[in-house]
Amino acid sequence: DGHELLAHAEVLRYRSDVLRAEIDSGMRETQLQRIELPDDIVTTRAVGESFLSFLYTGEFKFEHSSGGSVQSVVELMNVIHYYNVDLEIQDGFFHLWTSVADACDLAVLIKRLACIHQPEICRILAMKLEDKVFVWGETWLQALSWANLHRCHAVKKICLDGVERRWRVCNKTPGSCTEIGKMKVLKLTTEWHHEVSERNIRSIIRDAGITACVQTIWQVSCALLQREAKHNDWHLALGKAMSNLQEESHGVFEQMHAVKELRGDAETLDR
Repeated sequence: DGHELLAHAEVLRYRSDVLRAEIDSGMRETQLQRIELPDDIVTTRAVGESFLSFLYTGEFKFEHSSGGSVQSVVELMNVIHYYNVDLEIQDGFFHLWTSVADACDLAVLIKRLACIHQPEICRILAMKLEDKVFVWGETWLQALSWANLHRCHAVKKICLDGVERRWRVCNKTPGSCTEIGKMKVLKLTTEWHHEVSERNIRSIIRDAGITACVQTIWQVSCALLQREAKHNDWHLALGKAMSNLQEESHGVFEQMHAVKELRGDAETLDR
């Protein structure tokens, strides 16, 4: 954004081989003794200051309270990755991440997570927010739809794994369950019906779009098809949701056959 920050060349050389190459290149950066941070990654002065602070101290922090947001933390991670700086995630960073994520809308949070360039870091940060991302009976289906919309594979895995864990609980033979177990199955099933209800599906279509919604229902149905079907109530509710989507989709299912990453899911559903 036009601001200048002063730093010692030796510190920059020591912390980043990319910065060292720029400083010693003999080109514009060497002559002007100036390095321009990529403006498609760093959009605010706060992120630039935090990156410089990290180079000097190895600590994640923002000097200005306004700088601490999910977007700024993601930008900081990406500029560290861009300059190939050795990165060791510390407790201080997790504290910063969870504090800014707690104040963030779930849809925006998933969109920002999808922008993290390092898949493993994205997975770790998503797992730290599992309780926020996967809320059974309330928002997990929406979260999965937003993950599909923004191609956030870490959140997608959290949601599908969460569904399968609860499916395994409900897939027990009713006769072998205790009364407490039966009550738990009933509660999980009731919440499942709420998630795949027509009202909730329409809300997801409005927020994430029809394609992301169809893709989400498709993935969930494939996950359940891979399990032995003892608890048919879940399949019936999901089948009803898919039927309700049929008129809305207008060929989205057929389009998905042409998408390489969805062909396996499409073939499974055909069978």
